[in-house]
Amino acid sequence: MPSHGLKDTVLLRLVVLCLVVQQTPAQLRTDQAKPASVEGTVVNSVTGEPVPRAHVTLTVTASPVRKTYGAMSGANGKFSINSMVPGTYTVAAERVEFLTSTAEPVKLSAGDVRTAVLVKLRPTGAITGRVVNAEGEPMERVGVSASISDYDAANATTDKKGEFRIGGLAPGKYRVCAKPLAEDLPQEIRTDGTAEIHYRRTYFPGVPDTLSAARVKVVAGSETGGTEIHLIRAPIVNLSGTIQGISKGAGEVWLLVQEGCIDANNEETTVRPDGMFYLWRLDPGIYCVRASQTPQDVPAMSSPPVEVYLTDKSVEDVQLRLIPVSNIPGQLEYDDEQAKPASAPAANQVTLQSVTLDSATRPAKIAENGSFLLEGVPPDTYRINTSQTGVYVKSNLLGSAATDGSMLDLRNGASGQTLSVRLSSAVAELSGTVSRGNDAAAGALVVLTMDDPAPYGFYRIVNADVAGAFSIRGIPPGKYKVLALESDSASPVVRGRLAGQYDAEAESLELAPADKVGRELKLK
Repeated sequence: MPSHGLKDTVLLRLVVLCLVVQQTPAQLRTDQAKPASVEGTVVNSVTGEPVPRAHVTLTVTASPVRKTYGAMSGANGKFSINSMVPGTYTVAAERVEFLTSTAEPVKLSAGDVRTAVLVKLRPTGAITGRVVNAEGEPMERVGVSASISDYDAANATTDKKGEFRIGGLAPGKYRVCAKPLAEDLPQEIRTDGTAEIHYRRTYFPGVPDTLSAARVKVVAGSETGGTEIHLIRAPIVNLSGTIQGISKGAGEVWLLVQEGCIDANNEETTVRPDGMFYLWRLDPGIYCVRASQTPQDVPAMSSPPVEVYLTDKSVEDVQLRLIPVSNIPGQLEYDDEQAKPASAPAANQVTLQSVTLDSATRPAKIAENGSFLLEGVPPDTYRINTSQTGVYVKSNLLGSAATDGSMLDLRNGASGQTLSVRLSSAVAELSGTVSRGNDAAAGALVVLTMDDPAPYGFYRIVNADVAGAFSIRGIPPGKYKVLALESDSASPVVRGRLAGQYDAEAESLELAPADKVGRELKLK
């Protein structure tokens, strides 16, 4: 009997275990099918007040299919989302007059109910003001822009009172510029004794260029007013010339005009059939002019860009010559073993950066043997750049023309010649500290640019750490300028060079191959 009892007990345990094993997968499936839910609040990151009508999204990317759940916050800033699959979610929110949202990722298991998820929306600021003429009268239909750099302008137009408002701005210090909406027309012929008045682009408070412009500070969630711009009068002048080498009957010829030789203010216009072009009402300044034509059956044509200095008198008879663009085969060479890429060369690319225009060629992929092909290269002067880190262009050879450094003169095209580019790993390093008086300048901007008349050279902008220390690696040998600025300063770099008074205030230094140099900088 005892032995039968033991057998019965073992048998019963085996039956129970089998039942558990049979039921576990179904039970797991049931648990995994339980939906999760999230509740939270959207608040103003400055005031802490709830933000109604904010669009909230939770996105899971680790699941087999990307899923995004959405909701709108109520009058009290509250939102809720149900029936969510398990996973780790990124949280985002958006609303007019707010910039970005911040929230911790939310990890949801099956059946989880997460409450008190806090999403902070950062409010934007605004600039208000008005534009007046030389007599102090309001100017209507004047375009006004606010920008921190040359490439990020927000825009508005003045009303009949000359007033404007530019909203949706991130906190920072802005240049504010006014430009009357003028057509490209010759000066009016008047017989009533009056003279047509032309106003040029003017920066706040009433200056002609960015270097002397005052900055307007924008604070999150507030409006900065009183920005009054007094427009500056300018003579009505024209820029004209002739384009040679046009392929007759092969398509339109376009003229590209870039003010200041940067892409921030440029325009394109067609050219007359006889190759003549006329541009009116340009502001005084430096212009880069280039012509191009893309015929159907022959290679594209382009002229080398020409720099024109426009003052208070017209500039006439500018001569542009069209020549075919170039396809340039090339080969990378290495000055030392360390300059060779650790990974396949195909992961890297070669580009040519124009030193006249704010433009670059299409990147050329590098083959396993280090060869590459630059296609459709317009005539111009360039800097050779590679995407490989820790190296610099030591020299280059186009046909039999050897050049130290990365500069490449293609103003007459490449004439089918091969380009050899020699890379070196003997880069330099600059490190040091930034101080404000006797204290460390935590977060200060350290700006390093090449001391070179040609633009678009190597430059870096880094932040000092909490102890005021900084480090810049991978610097090509050469002459440089370096300076330190407050952390909220606008970048003083234009086309890779220090602008205006910043250049005069910067310290000079020369870095030899593989140099490691230290500097103690004072805030400017």
